[in-house]
Amino acid sequence: MNPLLSIIVPVYNQEKYLARCLDSILNQTYKNLEVVCIDDKSTDSTADIINRYKIKDSRVIYYRNISKGVSSARNFGIEKSKGDYIGFVDSDDFVQPQMYEFMLKAVTDNNCEMAACGYERVDEANYRSFEYQARECKTSEFVDMYNFEKIIKNEMILSSACTKLVQKEFLKKYGRFGNYTVGEDTVFCAGLWANSSKAVLVDLPLYGYFNNQHSVLHKKVDTNKIDLMRARLAAYKIYRNYDEKTAACFLFRNVARMERCVREKELTEKSSYIQMNKIFMKCVPHFLHLKELNLKEKLFYISKFISNYFKYKFKNI
Repeated sequence: MNPLLSIIVPVYNQEKYLARCLDSILNQTYKNLEVVCIDDKSTDSTADIINRYKIKDSRVIYYRNISKGVSSARNFGIEKSKGDYIGFVDSDDFVQPQMYEFMLKAVTDNNCEMAACGYERVDEANYRSFEYQARECKTSEFVDMYNFEKIIKNEMILSSACTKLVQKEFLKKYGRFGNYTVGEDTVFCAGLWANSSKAVLVDLPLYGYFNNQHSVLHKKVDTNKIDLMRARLAAYKIYRNYDEKTAACFLFRNVARMERCVREKELTEKSSYIQMNKIFMKCVPHFLHLKELNLKEKLFYISKFISNYFKYKFKNI
């Protein structure tokens, strides 16, 4: 058995890091893979770099997608991929040489639909050799109601598409990227976890997440913050029928983030506060029914948000 893996790489103006990314995938210990590059109409030398790699290695496949963002690029890549399993790598990141060998072994040995792996935040590539290890896992082990640092530490294991290898047929049934500027991975992965019969964690830092200060995530714009709030509410609704602890953490984190956002006046446009308030009000009925929080805690966050929201509203009439 030698299944084909499709590794989807959405690309937009990443000429500085793209070669490192492609090299890390093409130099995998598991060789039967295709690298599906979806160029979202880059204006730098991205196309030239990919075409050079195509000439050197027939496993590189190049598509120039309509400029609609990373979600559209990934969905396009899913449709075009020919592999039995699908993975994702962001074009400014890199992967360790054994990543897909270990991930495929975890999926096939455990007869499951997907595997996740560990990661590390990096500034430069540092390639190492690891001993294989994998175990069954649940999303609840990656979250904690009162420890946001734990959630942040495990966030990519839980909510990044890039730390996953997924059966294509399972992914096509339960995994599509929604229309979010950020947070699309959060909803996508919630659908995978909630519908998988069994998930396996390769507990090794196989994915290198590059601290790119110019990425979409680091742009402090209202749309990003609002979309992340939308995504967390959507993830809560998916997780609540799968694991109550995970669902509660997503909702609590979302409500707490919105309370801080209005308290510290983080948004720049009045219309953004109106959008956030609509999301908050959708959260409230669910928030009041959380078993993991007492009534005092619930009322604290709700009252603080409402108080600060109306202070802002009346001040800006």
